[in-house]
Amino acid sequence: MKILLIRPFKSDGGVGNYYDNIKTHFKYDVRYFYTGERKRNTIPVLRLISDYFFFTMVVARNDYDLIHVNPSLRFNAVIRDGIFLLLSKLFRKKTMVFFRGWDDEFENIIRKRYTKLFGLVFFSADAIIVLASRFKTTLQEMGCTSPVFIETTLVPDEVFEPNKINQFNNGSSGRLNILFLSRIEKYKGVYEALEAFIILKKRYAYITMTLAGDGSELKAVKEFMENRNVADVIIPGWLDGEKKAKAYENADIFLFPSYAEGMPNSLLEAMAYGLPVITKPVGGIKDFFRNGEMGFLAETAEPEVLAQLCEILIRDNERRECIGRFNFNYAKEHFTASNVCKRLEAIYHYIVNKNG
Repeated sequence: MKILLIRPFKSDGGVGNYYDNIKTHFKYDVRYFYTGERKRNTIPVLRLISDYFFFTMVVARNDYDLIHVNPSLRFNAVIRDGIFLLLSKLFRKKTMVFFRGWDDEFENIIRKRYTKLFGLVFFSADAIIVLASRFKTTLQEMGCTSPVFIETTLVPDEVFEPNKINQFNNGSSGRLNILFLSRIEKYKGVYEALEAFIILKKRYAYITMTLAGDGSELKAVKEFMENRNVADVIIPGWLDGEKKAKAYENADIFLFPSYAEGMPNSLLEAMAYGLPVITKPVGGIKDFFRNGEMGFLAETAEPEVLAQLCEILIRDNERRECIGRFNFNYAKEHFTASNVCKRLEAIYHYIVNKNG
């Protein structure tokens, strides 16, 4: 079986990282077609035209069984990848669409104005994958009759090697660190997380916080901390590789009060490193998250509520350890790149072999 998978050239985003980590686990012949910026100062329109031209050449010269497209439900991505999908159909190829991101505002625009046009393009796919049951319901309400599968993002298998995993001794050193690791954006709940820490710091002087990531709100967050005289918060910026691993290993609680998600990599990684999680029931999180067993789901991002949930874990070392072990085992069973790859290839097999 021969599959052509369209993915971004860059690896520092969720989609690129996903396919970097899953690549070595494919048993089928899965080849990547890279799109997007390769060099600085490239004119976007010319780059896009070039991508379409070379894609057409690649598909015309190779006998692919399936074309796998990875859009987000956002305006630019829908237009860009919709054209890749239409080109694939011109070559009479079977196609699969994996919606990696989801913008609720753009969803509402499609529902109000462009349902038929959107459906004409994307519901022509032989199957669709989404990251949350709500997204599946939305597509079906919009008229999708193609099979819709629900999948997760992943954690590299290497994380679970014995010498790299959290030893579940959270807080035993006399300090306790709360980790927020994500893009630094308002909708990720970064200010609510900081406000919760400020509340907790007044009660527990020994706690610290790591605020890791980069984003459009980073400068404003630093100004916020300076104005509020917030102490004991480390802001290391964007982390990857060993530095990111160390951030998880040095943490005791993962706080992630995001307002909108698909299936956040950082939350799955936190579970893999044995951390209890405090988050909100958004996107694919509420499809699997077991409140009380994996940490806590906060129905609101009010800082006082977040602080109260953190306090339960701060005061109970045994509970933190128990939740951490549960999360590690759950992540190992469900989120490893090798397991995710098996599920993805099962979908490939279904698409290619259905209807003969």
